[in-house]
Amino acid sequence: MDSNSSNLPQNLQVRLSYTWTPPEFLTELLSLDEPLFTSSILTDDERKKTIERYPPVENLHYQPSDTVPVAARKMNRYQTKQDISLKKLQYLVSGVFRPFDVLDLEISKDDNQDNAQRYLYMLADCRSLLLNAATQINELRCISYTHVVPISNAYYIGGVATMAQSNSSEDTITPARLSEVASGCDI
Repeated sequence: MDSNSSNLPQNLQVRLSYTWTPPEFLTELLSLDEPLFTSSILTDDERKKTIERYPPVENLHYQPSDTVPVAARKMNRYQTKQDISLKKLQYLVSGVFRPFDVLDLEISKDDNQDNAQRYLYMLADCRSLLLNAATQINELRCISYTHVVPISNAYYIGGVATMAQSNSSEDTITPARLSEVASGCDI
């Protein structure tokens, strides 16, 4: 057993090349025999019904941000299509969080606190990876904004491109203000 495995939230031994075979009932229940990237796509209704079986977390925003209006006006057809595609990916990823967060809550209420804590650590890792995927998609959207709107015209708050308010006909912002409020995109 690896010397670091005592810090892991699961009981499987970790080696450089270790795999495990799930029990048949788990394979069937979770469709673990489906390929990750080429399985059948849920219809919009199936996806919506699945998500709506779980209540949202209060004050958690599940919708991806809208395209910055100034950027949208300056995008060519290809850039608009790319932004729409990335926004749809953000939307699809966001749908995972409602059932996921309810599962976190249910496990946290488990009477066997030793197991619950281990499971919650594993779910925290999963959530971290999902948040990373969602953030990376948002970064791609932000990068596409910088190609359309000059950097001096946009700033980013929480990874969302936002246009500065100004009295002139041009939406402008100083580089100093950009540095002050930037916190989302690595631009």
